[in-house]
Amino acid sequence: PPFDRCLGNAPSNSILKYHNWLFFRYAAEQSGGTNLAGGGEDLFEAFWANIARGERALDAYGGALAAQGATFGDMYHDYAITAGFMQACPAGTPYCFEEAAGYVGTEGLPATHGQIDAVGGAVEQALENHYALHWIELPVSGSYGVGLENLSAGGQFRVSVVAYTPGGLDVQPLPGLVNGNESVTLSTYVPPPGATRVLAVVTNEEQLSGAPSSCTVNPYRLSTPTATPANVAISVDAPQNVIAT
Repeated sequence: PPFDRCLGNAPSNSILKYHNWLFFRYAAEQSGGTNLAGGGEDLFEAFWANIARGERALDAYGGALAAQGATFGDMYHDYAITAGFMQACPAGTPYCFEEAAGYVGTEGLPATHGQIDAVGGAVEQALENHYALHWIELPVSGSYGVGLENLSAGGQFRVSVVAYTPGGLDVQPLPGLVNGNESVTLSTYVPPPGATRVLAVVTNEEQLSGAPSSCTVNPYRLSTPTATPANVAISVDAPQNVIAT
């Protein structure tokens, strides 16, 4: 799939109309399993029932997820982590695909969208809203901060730093969602021992419509500043909102 294309506006006149499928597959696997009554099958049945009641696509699917005790944003971000590393189940649970070996064997790992080679580096990118994702390669050693600045008035970004290790994926989410003109920083990140790959997983979860006619591209800046003693996340336009972790 073109992972940086939004879920909310899939073209109907090309093979890209199927690019949402891998997300639906992941959600079904994580909601009780595929082809099982009471599991992922019920999730999609609820989706179509909501469509039949007149709900638009994203609202209908979000409601189906809510009935399973999940949220659209949480499920999509977990999917973004999973798709970046393509781990097989059950070892990668919950960041796994049942058929990961087949995906990798056919297509290999998906390409990333940027890279920061050294501490102090940064990249500027832009990502569509209504659920789209980026993977940015980060240094696999050393100690550094990880920050994301939303460079637009819109968008709603979520960021996790994920390392691949022999023992599985190590996931460190940055706290909160980054709305327009806000930023968040994990002041100290140290890749775990044995890490061979580290990705910043970035999702844009802003949803303004249940069926948008187009998706807005929101720019952001991802940086790796020099590490500081404490992990502090700050919302730029709300200086009183300081979260120490």
